[in-house]
Amino acid sequence: MYTTINNVKIHYHIFGEGEPIILLHGWGGSTKSLIPLSRELVKKGFYVYMLDLPGFGKSELPLKAYTLDDYAILVEEYVKRFHQGAIAIFGHSFGGSVAIKIASRKKIDINKLILCNSSGIREKRFMVVLLGKFATIMKIIFSLPLLRDIYPFVRKVSYYYILRQRDYIDHQDKKETFQNIVSEDIIPDLPNIMVRTLLLWGENDKDTPVSQANIMKLKIKDSRLKIVEKAGHGLPLKDPRFVAEEINNLVKH
Repeated sequence: MYTTINNVKIHYHIFGEGEPIILLHGWGGSTKSLIPLSRELVKKGFYVYMLDLPGFGKSELPLKAYTLDDYAILVEEYVKRFHQGAIAIFGHSFGGSVAIKIASRKKIDINKLILCNSSGIREKRFMVVLLGKFATIMKIIFSLPLLRDIYPFVRKVSYYYILRQRDYIDHQDKKETFQNIVSEDIIPDLPNIMVRTLLLWGENDKDTPVSQANIMKLKIKDSRLKIVEKAGHGLPLKDPRFVAEEINNLVKH
């Protein structure tokens, strides 16, 4: 199904019955990424709301570069349009950053918050500056005739393996949005969260390490941290049944 919110065409799903929850996918993901999790939740008696965040999946790419606040505002409008009353919110990775913004803004009624391997703590905020300078230097060096042909290959390898910024190179249509996102640290928003929160984290997460989960646990007043042994950043994608059980335990007990 489709709807238009803030002049952006949004693809979404609503299904199930019972406790309402909205699922927010990670950067580069979509509703498709979380379909297995949504199915497990429906089995447990949840009414699931899902949407492709702007620029991902089947939703339109906004005409302007988005910030975390822009994503939060759009999700809030989506919830207001299709739901009345309190709702739980689940966010994975980048979706967790958006969920944090929403919970801290208090524009909609959230009764539970689940942050799974959430991003948003920028321990290396210089990365945005580094990305820009690195790109400029690369263009200058590889503008030379003898090197021009290998530029695409070297550029991809550099971002993938040296800077470890695969998301930046894989989503060039959203590079300004990406720069906006990684330049904002959500730590100041954490103390504003007043709902019961579950921090669900993979022990071996290299993208958003457990050290960041510990910071969130410290800053969010009513929060509990559960670290999952041997799991990585893709926990809700690889073990949706386990994640659904943890969500069920939080929301219904």
